[in-house]
Parts: sequence; structure tokens; C-alpha cells
Amino acid sequence: MSRVYLAREATFRADGPGTEQWVKHDPKRGIRRESIRPAGLVVIDNFKKSWRLPRSGAPFLEGPSFLTRKDGRRMQDLIKRIKGGRIEAEVVGQDKVAGRSADIVQVSVGRAGTRRKFWVDKETGLRLRTEEVGPDGKVLSGSYYLSLDLAPGFSDADFAPPVGARIEFDDSKRFSSLEDAAKTGIRPRRPGYLPSGFALRVVELGRGGEVVTQRYANGLNVVSLSESRQGVPGHMRRRLGPDGSGFLPMPRGQKAYVWSGDGGRTFYLIGNLSEDELRRIADSVK
Repeated sequence: MSRVYLAREATFRADGPGTEQWVKHDPKRGIRRESIRPAGLVVIDNFKKSWRLPRSGAPFLEGPSFLTRKDGRRMQDLIKRIKGGRIEAEVVGQDKVAGRSADIVQVSVGRAGTRRKFWVDKETGLRLRTEEVGPDGKVLSGSYYLSLDLAPGFSDADFAPPVGARIEFDDSKRFSSLEDAAKTGIRPRRPGYLPSGFALRVVELGRGGEVVTQRYANGLNVVSLSESRQGVPGHMRRRLGPDGSGFLPMPRGQKAYVWSGDGGRTFYLIGNLSEDELRRIADSVK
């Protein structure tokens, strides 16, 4: 987090095409991603605001920052979880990525969800490669640096939309707790059961207030619970059971359990846990 760098990054997925992008990182200015393949997508975040350009010629969508400043709290929580045995981490080998020597670190959290491997630069500590591995040992997705420049010449303009660019404002809202969301009248259904180690990370209100999403994490895996009043799209409805519920495959080896609730609500529970665990979480939502 303290390094300035420019990287050319490639991503890959077992169930679809990969991507390639330039990554510009400055701990004081923020981060910028420019897509090379497919071309057009730009994402900028300067710790205060974020901007997303979905394609060339479209307006930038402006919203709140999604970056966490370097305050040390998340790192302290990670160390506490490792020392407490809730997160297991071990060096399992060495390799070279983008011409740089790296340790391969495998991280897992109990039996829930996937595990990950990180190729960590021996000199800088930068993460040069990542792989997400399913319970069966299959690599689901990952990313790796093709090149790395540790002395790039950035300017303030790299971390803001171009002067004169068209900008539209994102009307989504984010809350750090269900209690904070409730103060504004947002009271989504919440799960009564979560696997050990999972805790609420954020509550998001989007699509004009029609969708509320809760994201829970255990330090490695993320489970999201979305509550929508827009109904299930037709192409998804055809793949569900007669009662409107069932599992749908998602990118990167994830699954979505979909079901209908009262008041015309539709629920989407998405994660890389087992179907039994996802259904158990869904059954506890009240």
C-alpha cells in the first residue's frame, strides 16, 4: 500500500475470457485501471470519490470511494485472525512473476469456500499473482502482472476524469452497519446464520433504491445477500424451480441461490460456499 507502481495486469477465468489492463497505483493519489482488453473501461478512485467509464464515449459514473486508507486496522485484524487460527497462511513455494522473485503463500479459512494463493514479491511485498482455488483443487480465476515499473511518472491528472468529461452521479448509498442503514429507513431482511468468521462488511442501496445488498466476509471469502423489488429476469426465471427458487452458476466458480419472499421481494445469495451452506444461510433469512 505504500508503493508507487505501474503494472500491466492480466486476469483469467476457468469459465470465461480473461482481461488485460494497466494499473496505476499511488498511495497518496489513489488507483487507476485502464482496460487494454477489452478496450474502453476506465476505473479511477482517489480515496474521496470513484469514477467508472464503462466504454469509450460514455459518461463517467461518479460515486463514493471504494478504497480503504492505510490506517492499519484491516492489517491488525488479519494478523489477529491468523494468530487465532481462523485464517491459515503458509509459504508453499517460490516462483518468478514479471521477472521478479516471489514467495507463494497459500491462505485458507477453515472448510468454508475457496482458498487462495498469492505470489508475493520478495523485495517489495507487492502481490504479483493471485489464484482462487476451489474445494476440489481446480483453479477458478486469477490475475498476474506481465510487467512492473516501480518508478513511474504520474501526475494528478492520472487520478481524475479528463477535464470537460461528461459525468453522471451514482445514486447508490453505502452503510457500515445495519443500524446506520436503519436510521435512513432501510431495513433489509438479515441472515440468522452465517458460517464461523463471517461478519458484515457493508450495506449498499442501489438502482434507485430498488436493491439492497449486504456483503459479509471472513477475511478471504465474500457472501452477498441482495433483496430486490424488480423481480427475476426472464432468462433466469426459466432456470429456477416451479416455486421460483434454485441455484444459478456465476462467474469465478460462484453460485447464486435465488428465492422469492413476501411483498414481491426476490432474494439473491451469492458466494463460493457449498450449496448446503448457501441454502442454510438462505433458510435463516428473516
